[in-house]
This record gives sequence, C-alpha cells and structure tokens, in this order.
Amino acid sequence: MNPLLDLKDIQLPTQIGNWPGAYGWWILALILILSLVLCGKFIFASRHATLTKRQAFKELAKINQNDDMAVKTLNQLLKRVALGYFPHLNVQKMYGQQWAEFLADALPSQHTDDFLPRIMELQGSLYQKAEQSAVDYSLHHKTVKTWLGEALPPKSKTIKRLEQKYV
Repeated sequence: MNPLLDLKDIQLPTQIGNWPGAYGWWILALILILSLVLCGKFIFASRHATLTKRQAFKELAKINQNDDMAVKTLNQLLKRVALGYFPHLNVQKMYGQQWAEFLADALPSQHTDDFLPRIMELQGSLYQKAEQSAVDYSLHHKTVKTWLGEALPPKSKTIKRLEQKYV
C-alpha cells in the first residue's frame, strides 16, 4: 500500500478580502466625519450670527443722504439691529442719553471715547430741522457704520455686562 495515495491535494486558504477595513481606517473615517460636521455647524452658526449685521450694512448703503428723514432712518436702523442682537434688553424703550450710553457700552472699550460724543450729536440731530442735520449726515453715517462694524456680533461677556446694566 502506497501511503502517498491517501494524501489529498494541497488546499489554499481562502483569500482575505479588502472589506471590512481595519479598525484604524474606521476610526479615521469617524474622526473625519465628525470634524466635517463640526466645521459645518461652526460655519452655519457664524453665518447666522452675522446675518443681521450684513442686512444692516445693505440697508445703510441704501439710505439716501438727501432724504429729509435720513438721520431718523439711521437711528431706526440702529434700533432694529440692537433689537435683533439684544432682544432681552429694553432697547425699544431707550432714547436720548440712555440710548447713546447703551450703544457706547456695546462697543469695545477702545472705541467708546470717540463714539459717545458722535452718537450724542446724532441724537441731537433727530430733533433739528432737516437742513441742519443733512450737513452732518456723513459724520452720522460714519458713526452708525462704526457701531455696526465694531459692536456686532456682540461677545457673550459684552451681552452679560449689558444685561447687568440695562435690565
């Protein structure tokens, strides 16, 4: 009896497939997906936070300086934007000195000293004849543009400080 006859043919093992991948690839894919989701959420939140600011700049560009109501329109624009960013404060009830101080307090400290006299001048122009306020329109426009550019969107510590002072 020949012992070689009882042997079977050589059998190769089954081939290893490419799927499922190794654990390292799964972890890398998970990290990539999470980072994309977080970046998308951050971009969406920042776009949403600056939406009112972008719309305010568009409206500011549309205001006609030759209009008799131009200065009042500037003040109304400031009110609407402040209501959008500070809804829990009584912004709609503020006027005159309190309104000017609120706007100055919303600015970073390096802009406050220059801003307060200019916004007080704008507040005074609201109650003057249209011819007199039209002369200072460019200064008032610059004042509003400064506030929109520097105060918005407000930082959380600014909001807390304003809530403590104006609520």
